[in-house]
This record gives sequence, C-alpha cells and structure tokens, in this order.
Amino acid sequence: MEPPRRRACVLTFASVKYDSRVRRIVRLLAAAGHDVMLLSADAAPPEDLAVSRHQALPSLGTTRAGVMLQILAALPARLLPAAAPWLQRLLPPSAAAVPAIIRFHPHVIHANDWSTLPAAVAAAPKIGAALLYDSHEMAVSEHAHIGWWRLLMKPHVATVEGRLIGKADHITTVSEGLRQELKALYGHSASSITVIRNLPEACAAPRSLGSGPLELVYAGLIAPERRIDIMIDALALARRPWRLTIMGFGQSAHVAALKALAETRSVADRITWEDAVRPEALVETLARADIGLFLSDGATAQQRAALPNKIFEYAAAGLGLIAGGSAEVEKLISAHGHGRFVPEASPRALADVLDAIEPDLISTWKQHASRLSAEQNWTTEGARLLAVYAALNADLTRSTM
Repeated sequence: MEPPRRRACVLTFASVKYDSRVRRIVRLLAAAGHDVMLLSADAAPPEDLAVSRHQALPSLGTTRAGVMLQILAALPARLLPAAAPWLQRLLPPSAAAVPAIIRFHPHVIHANDWSTLPAAVAAAPKIGAALLYDSHEMAVSEHAHIGWWRLLMKPHVATVEGRLIGKADHITTVSEGLRQELKALYGHSASSITVIRNLPEACAAPRSLGSGPLELVYAGLIAPERRIDIMIDALALARRPWRLTIMGFGQSAHVAALKALAETRSVADRITWEDAVRPEALVETLARADIGLFLSDGATAQQRAALPNKIFEYAAAGLGLIAGGSAEVEKLISAHGHGRFVPEASPRALADVLDAIEPDLISTWKQHASRLSAEQNWTTEGARLLAVYAALNADLTRSTM
C-alpha cells in the first residue's frame, strides 16, 4: 500500500498570475507528489498549475479603501504592540484563510510574506501543521523609500514579523543578504533559515549580435523605486543609439510620466513599451534583447540585499547585465563576469557604462550568462526546498509517534 500523500497549503495574499516564485513552488510540490492547496487573491485557480484545491481570498489590493483598512489595522502598533498580530489577523484575507487552511488540514503551511504570518500561526497549532515562512522581501524596509509607509506601516510590519517569526518551524528567503538581515533583526528566532533563490528553469541560447542597434530591456514592476527614469535619461546621454524595451506593469500615472519624460528627452522613438508576459514565457521573450537592466538607489536594507528573480531570468535568456543598487547583485556579477555594476544611481553613471561597452564584450557577457544559468537554476534551488519539506514532514512524523 502506498503511503498517503503529504498535503501542503501554499498561502499568499497576492495574485499568482505574475508571481514566478509561488508558481514554481506549487509546481515543484505537485511534481514531488504533494497534495497542494493554493490560497491566493486569484478569482479562479490558474489553469496551468496542478493544484488539488484552490480558494480565492479577499484582496485589499491598492484601492484607497484597501490601503486605509490596512493602515487602520497598523495604527496601534506603537502603543499596543501585542495587538498588532491580532489586528492583522482580523483583516479579510487572513479571516478567510484560517478556516480554509483548517478544512484542508495540511501537513505543511507555506506562508509567503509577512502579511500571511498571523493566519498561518493561528491555523498551524489547531491542526498540528508545520509552518514554513517564506520571506520574499526584507519586510521592514520593503517600502522604506516611501515616507508615509515608514511612519505608519513599518512599526506594524516589524511588530507582526518580530512577534511571529519565532513560531515558524523553518524560514526560507531569496538571498544570503536577506538571510543575514533576518538573523541580525531577530537573532535566535530566525536561526533556521535556508536560502532558496528565485531562479528560472529554462536556459536559452544567447542571441547573436546583429548589425542593428543594440537592445536593452527592463522587465518587471514599473515603479519609482525601479529608477526607469534614470534609464531613459541615460539613453539620451549615451553616445550610441541604444534601443530600450520596457516590459511590465505599473500605476498608469507613473507610466504616463515616464513616457512624457522620454518625449522630453527625444528618445521616445527608441523605447518600446510592452505588457507583462506570463512568467513561463518571459525567458523566451527576453532573449530578443542583448542586455538586461536593473537599478535601485541602494538606500534601504531591502534594496541592498535584494537578489531579484529578473537577474536570473536575464541570465537564462542569455543576456548581459547592467545593474546597480544591490550588493548581492554586485557579488553575482563579480563572480560570474556576465555584466557591469553601476557605481551610483544616476543617468551619467549609467550612460558612462553604456558608452564603455563594445560588441565583443557583450558577446562575452552573454556566454557567461548562459553558463551561469546552466549551473544555477530552479533544479538546484528546488532540490533544497524539497529537502526542507522532507525534514519538516519527518519532524511531524516523529512528533505523532
């Protein structure tokens, strides 16, 4: 007789449409024989994910009402810290998640990001489940570049995560820098941390350089902290007529402002705007370019320790890399020689890097990027995650004997 399948509940309060990490985790667990339930903000289960069950959760989203509700829950954090996890637990996504988790009765609850911790911590002891906390970002500084967030949300986030992280049986995060930040913040409460980087599965052969303009690409969230304005300004300053594709999604007002900037700088005819594509199609789409771009100011712990999935998606597409703001990305470039690190987040610094690049160097970067992707991909990262699950399930078995 075959042993019963292990059940895993993957919990996120966001949509998984463009969340490559959660999608990879669900696929990995299902392929390894787990019975997977996905709780997410999607109205229907994604057709291309092999989940046994799905439940749509209410989403606070980015509407004014949703943001105000979250702020109201966060306000007491300074005066009544003990109330912070409880108030977060009362918000609609958490309130709907707890009974859904209990009904499914998973062996492991995989809680993605700090906001899911109150629901996961409430449900786990009721059903004897192990709790895996997956910290995708440095929660306490994720939006620290925004003044109102630092004032109103940061104390709440720090209190919720600080009081509940010790309840997790294991923690995973996306980079060594974030692992060290978590250990420095929470000490012994964050002692069991495994780095599971968000790497793609595929590796594309690099595109040969043609005789036309060299192609830059940025893929991902179009937001002020991604410094796409610097990319546009640098395009205008650089001597060579680079072309830039900006692929992703963002607030319409910010996108409109960037397009107006491109017109003002007389480079609008060299910029192509494209919608985001499904994570599974992204590597193939990126392979049309030559160099991928990623910039941040490096002003917060989150930015300095970030190792975004786009860095490895660029590599899997066989692209060179120009990046700035993240010490983790700087280490990666130094180790693998597949790009150049921008010393400061300014149009002049980026333009100087662009002006110094010759076609032969780009070809070398592209070869090194493909080698990096062949050596480091989701096969190796997924094996580490399955080892964490195996240990959690073994601990559960021993505890019930």
